[in-house]
Amino acid sequence: MDKEFQCCQCQLEFNLQDKSPHVLPSCGHSICQLCVKQYLQSQLQLICNEDNIECQVDRDFKFFPINQSIIVLLRKKRPVQRCHTYVTPEDAIPRISAEDVSEFSGDSQQNIQLNKSISQSHSCEILPAKENQGDLCQIHSKTLELVCQEDGEYICVNCALFGNHKFHNYKPIDIYVKEMEQTLNDITTIYEVVKDMSSKIEQKNYAKEFETKMLQSKDSKLQEIDLRFNELFNELNQIKEEFKSRIENNYNIQFDSNIRKIESEFTLLKDQADKWLSQTGHQLNYFFVEKIQNQKLKMDAKEIGNSKVNGSQLISKIQYQFSQIETCVKLIGEQQHFFVPIENIKNQFPHENKQQLDQLLLDREDKLTDSDIIYQDIKDEKLTQSMYISQQPTQPASPQYNVGKNNYFSQTLTPGQFQRKDRSVTMLQTEPSEISAPNTNRNKLSSSKFAKVQKFSKDPKLHDKIINTLAMFEKFEMIDFSTLDVTEPLIQAIDEALKNRKIVKVLKMSKCKLTDDLFAKLLTVIEESSVTALHLQSNALTEKALDCLLNIAKVKKHFECKQIYLNGNINITQAKAKKKIEEIKKYGIQVTI
Repeated sequence: MDKEFQCCQCQLEFNLQDKSPHVLPSCGHSICQLCVKQYLQSQLQLICNEDNIECQVDRDFKFFPINQSIIVLLRKKRPVQRCHTYVTPEDAIPRISAEDVSEFSGDSQQNIQLNKSISQSHSCEILPAKENQGDLCQIHSKTLELVCQEDGEYICVNCALFGNHKFHNYKPIDIYVKEMEQTLNDITTIYEVVKDMSSKIEQKNYAKEFETKMLQSKDSKLQEIDLRFNELFNELNQIKEEFKSRIENNYNIQFDSNIRKIESEFTLLKDQADKWLSQTGHQLNYFFVEKIQNQKLKMDAKEIGNSKVNGSQLISKIQYQFSQIETCVKLIGEQQHFFVPIENIKNQFPHENKQQLDQLLLDREDKLTDSDIIYQDIKDEKLTQSMYISQQPTQPASPQYNVGKNNYFSQTLTPGQFQRKDRSVTMLQTEPSEISAPNTNRNKLSSSKFAKVQKFSKDPKLHDKIINTLAMFEKFEMIDFSTLDVTEPLIQAIDEALKNRKIVKVLKMSKCKLTDDLFAKLLTVIEESSVTALHLQSNALTEKALDCLLNIAKVKKHFECKQIYLNGNINITQAKAKKKIEEIKKYGIQVTI
């Protein structure tokens, strides 16, 4: 028995099962798997019997790698007990005709019919053509039995153990060939799937279904508008037509813009699919031509692997876009309700008719509520572009889906997840020309006192928007200052607006560049107010803001604000803020980061 095939500890011969050869990291001698396991499971020392060097690595199996050199020699010594079926050029030629090969490179063909008899003619191992079996190494004059994975060359055992390929990765030829053929078979399957999806994109069925649901949703809302407004005064007819025109225009704009975006995205996917099909078709064609004519399988394994990965990613991308379309269509079909702020309608009536309208709506169980007004346009974003959607918790009072401000195709959300929007008044200020044109002076008295005190922005439009938002403190439960730069004068104005008013419950100031100092002043403003929730996502706050909040919570026993949302403040980390948040929670204040 050769000593190199024996374990240095137990002196038993290696095999390919429970006594596989491993390398001692301390000295490089070989040890069997059983001895390694005994060492790992015990507290004894491991000293090599060959050179008395102690093994001093961690007791982890990963530090005892398999001795691939001995594995190769063991396989060479092992008698062959399996019958292999060799594919000769004479066997392969009639099974793969020239017509079959041409299908990989021609775009006019609709399907690729691979000859199944190739895989059926193989046994458990597939060896290269017979001509390669007799080739000898030019250096060592031994049979070429291995394939160097780094250089892509056929090598002998001596090349792998002692020659230029000593530190390279290598595999037996038959295993290498089997892996290459399996990879090519997988690519062929992916090729068929991509081609089928490409044909579905050409049919544009997604556009037809999208159009149908959009039209159905539009018609449903128009019908409900008719039912709502027919019960009111004759003066509502003109308001009704304004709303119907607004909705119809919105749907037309949404449909045109979204169809263009969808078609643009799927056109891009179609081009990517065609490019991949063309490149992979040439690879498959090259493979079968080389196998038939030259009886060789010398190919770039890395390039083939990349083709497989790219094809799989392309399938996932197309499937994801189809699922997003289905989710979008489903959501549009489910939204059949129309909401309009009743205050907005009342402001369009003469003053003498308001009391009569209030009496009419006083006892109605299904009366209209203050909520977001109809749809807004879908944002002009690419379908596959990842975008951040704020994780703002929803105010419990009448939340509604805001379809217009959602990006249906965001990759950061799973299908079926959509952002919800709280009851807000921001649209009443940002789009007065479209909704409330009949009564342009409704907030004139309320906003004039703020205009005289401060100039909030050099931009006149932005200044007017702040003024109009401050005027809403007398009428609405939620006030939204999001995306406006918060300054000390604005906080002073908010303090003035909150005095002696118990209507406002929610204050939203997301993406306002709010700092720790301004946050401290804001807390002093709302500590005596009726505000119960603060939305401060995506600002410039740090852990100092939590310290300030904790100090106020300790001093104020009746602090009304019980919900504070700080999501998106990147300077606040979960690990550092955890203890402070738990301490604040003891005072009945829930902080979300």
